[in-house]
Amino acid sequence: MRRTIFFAIIALTPFSLSLTQKPDHAPNENLQHEQEIRKLLDEFAQAFARVDTAVLKNLIADDYVHTNLTGEVLNKAQWLERAKMRHADISAGKFKIDHYSYDDIRIRIYGNTAVVTGQATTTGRQEGKELKWDLRFTNVWVKREGRWQRVAFHDSRVASP
Repeated sequence: MRRTIFFAIIALTPFSLSLTQKPDHAPNENLQHEQEIRKLLDEFAQAFARVDTAVLKNLIADDYVHTNLTGEVLNKAQWLERAKMRHADISAGKFKIDHYSYDDIRIRIYGNTAVVTGQATTTGRQEGKELKWDLRFTNVWVKREGRWQRVAFHDSRVASP
């Protein structure tokens, strides 16, 4: 009998402990964070298409790490410099973004961190030729001092069917 009680206590202990643990945030707060991130994704997409480096600079954290589809790792300054070069190409008529959008977005909130996965599609022209980039991405946003900033990004080409 003692043995049965002992095993019952051991078996139920993890369940009873899980009942006393509280989530990092209430469901409503997670929903609010998700809505904030969705708004920022739209803001980022518009700024990226316009190559608005002032907006992009504000949305990207100082400790930002960007790993592009070739495996190259860029910090914030390097990434913004690439954006400025793209802006110069746009001004010279060498590069044009017609459309930039996100699809299949999934946002997971972990306290003050949001992990976003999805697909980004870019269409336009480069050096007179049509371009289309379909990329899968993961990016990470962190809320610091009351505002969300993107701290990491990684993308890769969508696999051909």
